[in-house]
Amino acid sequence: MKIQILLVPYDSGHKNARMGRGPEAFIRSGLVETLRKDGHEVEVESIELENPFLAEVASAFELSRRLSKRVRQAISDQKFPLIFSGNCICSMGAIAGHNSNQTGLIWFDGHGDFNTPETTVSGFLDGMALAIITGRCWRSLSASVPDFHAIPERNVILIGARDFDPEERRLLDSSAVALVSRPFIRSMNIVEALKPAVDDLQSRVQKVHVHIDLDVLDPTTVPANRFSPPDGLSVGAAEIAIRLIEGRFQIGSACISAYEPDCDPQQAAVQAGTKLIQTILRRT
Repeated sequence: MKIQILLVPYDSGHKNARMGRGPEAFIRSGLVETLRKDGHEVEVESIELENPFLAEVASAFELSRRLSKRVRQAISDQKFPLIFSGNCICSMGAIAGHNSNQTGLIWFDGHGDFNTPETTVSGFLDGMALAIITGRCWRSLSASVPDFHAIPERNVILIGARDFDPEERRLLDSSAVALVSRPFIRSMNIVEALKPAVDDLQSRVQKVHVHIDLDVLDPTTVPANRFSPPDGLSVGAAEIAIRLIEGRFQIGSACISAYEPDCDPQQAAVQAGTKLIQTILRRT
């Protein structure tokens, strides 16, 4: 397979800071060499801001605008877009590179990312990423991202989330997003928990974008970032979920986000992320 790796090395508008250092950390870990050994052709490109002094909100949407164009070009060149970003909101740019009316969204995350400016208690824009992508907020700026159209909530599956603000959880519960929460998964197993949502989504779409915030994983074994809530998925469970997804859909692109190297001195999260990437690419 031809793979176009697109790095977005920013966290809250800051280049190479905190989780913004994550994309380059994957490259330094030998990811490109690993994928080439697996038989893939790999190219790497970094998406960067021309103006380094944009405010956080402006930076996030400008990066999505730039990423949208590069994802669309990669698809045109018959390359698989593989994005590494500091923040989750960059999946907006990846989705815009596809026809979002025909693309579903599989979102692995320890958090809901479903806050809006009215419900957030932290002010963290990335905590609104999924709400933005489904058209709940920031609609004017979203419209500035080339070819972006909000994904219908019923075409979204949120997997592994377990940490929500109270108002955020109420929004999720009243939405059409299929929430396959960590407590729900724990009550049975990953396949039984995920299968009804996958069956339902498969009735409407054939292609999906897979977004993986690494804090979906259990921080006791995979310390992805300082925001990782306890009791996450095991790497094995995440692999099983991905295999189920790739057996039902065409994975059109994928994003790995929110890796903070300072929290991972043993590089367990890098190794886990690489394993999940290899699982995605095995049959894509």
